[in-house]
Amino acid sequence: MDIRERFLSHVLPIPEAGCWLWDGHVMPSGYAAFRMDATPAGRELAHRASYRLYRGEIPDDMIVCHHCDVRCCVNPYHLFLGTYKDNMQDAVRKGRMNWKKGEKRRFKLGSQHHHAKITEDDVIAIRASAETGNVLAKRYGLTPTTLSKVRRRLLWRHVP
Repeated sequence: MDIRERFLSHVLPIPEAGCWLWDGHVMPSGYAAFRMDATPAGRELAHRASYRLYRGEIPDDMIVCHHCDVRCCVNPYHLFLGTYKDNMQDAVRKGRMNWKKGEKRRFKLGSQHHHAKITEDDVIAIRASAETGNVLAKRYGLTPTTLSKVRRRLLWRHVP
């Protein structure tokens, strides 16, 4: 089976919307994954694979964005190239990033966030400590840059 046939074997067309929904592996983020080849580096996001298979190569400084905003859509004509900035501006235009002051956002702050390495108590201790950034960074498993941003309140701003 050639690569396009293998790719299409995971596609479920939705005529009403024009989307091609991915019927293969979908990650918790909602984005689909496809293995272009058997190498460890062969797995990529399915919408990127679709773009490469049907539209052409993706320049190094570009990402593949969705016109339809359906993360598991792999219709190559619902995809476009843009920069990270273009993608964020597209999200704002479509109302996906238009938060109003005081509105609760969909992501979790601080230790409730799934990628948090430290707690609110750790932040308070870091800010109160007279130890060097390098020492504290090692202790808490952070990079010196991240630790510096915590101390300067560029990160963990919600902690007094």
